[in-house]
Amino acid sequence: ALYQFGRAYDYYKYVLGRTSYDDAGAKIDVSINYTNLAKNAYWHGGDKYFCLLSGKMENALDLIGHEFTHAVIQHTVGKDDEDTLTYSCQSGALNEAYADIMGNLIEDKSDRGRWILGEDLKKFKYDMSDPAAEDVAAHYRDYTGEKPHEDAGIFSHAAYLMMTDSRTADITNSTWAKVFYRSLPSLSTEASFVSARIAITGSALRLGFTKDQMQAIYDAYDAVGIEARKLGDPEKKISALLLATMPLVSGTAPVD
Repeated sequence: ALYQFGRAYDYYKYVLGRTSYDDAGAKIDVSINYTNLAKNAYWHGGDKYFCLLSGKMENALDLIGHEFTHAVIQHTVGKDDEDTLTYSCQSGALNEAYADIMGNLIEDKSDRGRWILGEDLKKFKYDMSDPAAEDVAAHYRDYTGEKPHEDAGIFSHAAYLMMTDSRTADITNSTWAKVFYRSLPSLSTEASFVSARIAITGSALRLGFTKDQMQAIYDAYDAVGIEARKLGDPEKKISALLLATMPLVSGTAPVD
């Protein structure tokens, strides 16, 4: 377990330029089978430790990366480390979606496992390429507003669509990780799908994505019903404003 958490730690440090989940070198505390309530892996945001079931979770790097990202979100979104993406409605779905996306990017597979969260377990969570196969929402029309894990599929399926678009074929996994990670400081604790879309587009622009690559991102979000036109302003203007005002996150790792 500690080995896999170390891999997640190293990914954030050497790829994204962040030292531990708090960017201040916090130690990694992991509890195995600490409580009978631990039927899954989770990040305990109050006491700052990770918990997982022995023999089931420790070999799944994507799930470890998922939980590590929950801790990163808590220390990036909001005013202090007690804030996070509120775990309800769309902000709760985004909390899960960002963790799902980053978990798979940290694992860095190139086969179909690139999109499946927990494929190394007997029962995987879901496939970002086909969330509906596991009764996870894949389009905004299926949004429940009550089940963050299921609703996360909407945003993560958009990530799958943009990453597999032929127009983004030259974008590496590590660059995609930077796109999502560097968008986090632009999110409020009550962020919506649309505001997260705008944060992602601003992050991609800052990383130098071309016009065609940006269009692939726009099309991916449109395809799952996360439409920027709901803001009542052309997306390019919103993205330009965000690009000029979005806060920088720590890390100077070079862009691929």
